[in-house]
Amino acid sequence: MSRPLPPLPEPENEPWSPNVHAAYELMLGTFRSASSVLSQDADAKRLEFHAQHATKELKAFEAHAEEEHIPMPWVLDCTEAVGELICNLCQAQELASERQESHVHFASPVTAMASHRRISVAALARAMGVSRPTLIDQMKKHGVHNDFTQLSKADLDKLVRSFRKAKPDSGIRYLIGFLRCHGVRVQKRRVFSSVRRVDGIGRILRQRRIIERGKYQVSWPHALWHIDGHHKLILWGIVIHGIVDGYSRTITGLRASTNNRASTVLDVFLEAVGKYGLPSRMRGDRGAENKKVSVYMILKRGLGRGSFIWGSSTTNTKIERLWVEVGSQFARRWRAFFYRLEALHGLDRGNPHHLWLLHFLFLDLINEDCDSFRSEWNCHPISGEGHDQSPEEMCFMGRLQNSFYDEDCNGVHPNVLERYYGTHGRERQRAAGETGAGQLKDEEISNPPSATGSQSDDTESLEERIAEAHEDNFHHEAVAVPKQANPFDDDDSMKLFYDTLEAAIQNNVVPHGYGLQSDEWGEDGYPSFEILKSGRHGSKRLRIALPDFVWRPRAEMWGRALAILDQITYRNEAQ
Repeated sequence: MSRPLPPLPEPENEPWSPNVHAAYELMLGTFRSASSVLSQDADAKRLEFHAQHATKELKAFEAHAEEEHIPMPWVLDCTEAVGELICNLCQAQELASERQESHVHFASPVTAMASHRRISVAALARAMGVSRPTLIDQMKKHGVHNDFTQLSKADLDKLVRSFRKAKPDSGIRYLIGFLRCHGVRVQKRRVFSSVRRVDGIGRILRQRRIIERGKYQVSWPHALWHIDGHHKLILWGIVIHGIVDGYSRTITGLRASTNNRASTVLDVFLEAVGKYGLPSRMRGDRGAENKKVSVYMILKRGLGRGSFIWGSSTTNTKIERLWVEVGSQFARRWRAFFYRLEALHGLDRGNPHHLWLLHFLFLDLINEDCDSFRSEWNCHPISGEGHDQSPEEMCFMGRLQNSFYDEDCNGVHPNVLERYYGTHGRERQRAAGETGAGQLKDEEISNPPSATGSQSDDTESLEERIAEAHEDNFHHEAVAVPKQANPFDDDDSMKLFYDTLEAAIQNNVVPHGYGLQSDEWGEDGYPSFEILKSGRHGSKRLRIALPDFVWRPRAEMWGRALAILDQITYRNEAQ
């Protein structure tokens, strides 16, 4: 640990001038800031910054010490104290560099012209601080091109048609995101023309749903992440946890899980940190499921600075807006499908064995949809303040322009951050019975069974003390998830289930009695859509298209698995 900076000595004759006091206070503040960084898990760039800053302040003080008649022995003591601190900072910087785990992430300019981006040469030149001709010359010299994909009109229409068939409710910006994340870069006018040829009526209908957005501002990428859980599938024991970067709207984490434990939320967060780095701050609601993430942020970023900002979900605007998109792009279809399984194919969501089977068959597919949506969202252009940049492009350009660790909220009280930072407008009032994740009263679980497993894990004493100190910030327990249970008590029964299901899939067996045979359907045949009801007393009705080529095979998969489960259960009970 570095020695403290010696106090300013008493003057021999006249008092020290105001400049001496000001210079000493400035050096003392720099010394204390640099010392505090040593006690944190700081990255190499931040340590380098403080070492250089301390050196600069010391040189300035030494240069003017003689003309202010400051005793040289005291100046030497200061030099030794600051020099020791600088040595410690340099050693810590070397260790941090060896760890290769930086909290500051730098963008590589050479990737700006990757096929999934649409950054103009002029914008890139401004961000890099060079002229446009210079950048063009360097691009030519190093073989970096910014060309569009060579794609015929027929091939483009085929791609657009396949996207519209699988995702009939998705707009043109999601289509552009779909093309970009698959490495296809075409002019926007060509995409618009293709949509008009392939789906002109659908385009007009989607334009009627345009929503005017409010203003929101965060200073730099990863300054503030928003975290929350989506509960629209909780009736079937599934919660989707998501994380969004407030600056760029990049989705950094999105995963469907079968519980709402704090440890699960922490896993989703750490996976996002591994990919994007540690954010400066987090904002989340006051549910106990966020406890481990809040403790982690306080441990890594420090106390008294709003490392984790607690607040109502209704002020967590970015993640609340994300749930609207998650619902419209894929979660709503899964919800309608599960209701269909209940109505036509024998699913009983009150049966823990049925929920286990549902998770066994479809959880991985839901997470594939999460990954697909995240990729397309991060590549799709955003209108308005996004200036038609994608979240990934906004994040890239923001990091290119703000690579240094930049603390924009120094001196702001955590209570002020909690109320105003990363929010927009007046706080929305929830409907009666509505939770922070949009679960309405008419969808609540009556007397829900306790969630599987323990909600608490062993923690280190420091983590326990932090959690206890912030206990008042958690106003409610994590929303309970219906219990699921493996129906097979032994390995032999489990193996029999696997083998029988595999054989049924290979032989395309479609069991009778599970609503899957044509003679079990009504006069209109197998349905191509479902009606979702919401609002008070189900007054709102929403038609959800479930394309047959996607959803009927999944219903058949459910029917096969349920028939096998019923047979094995019957056999075990008969023995």
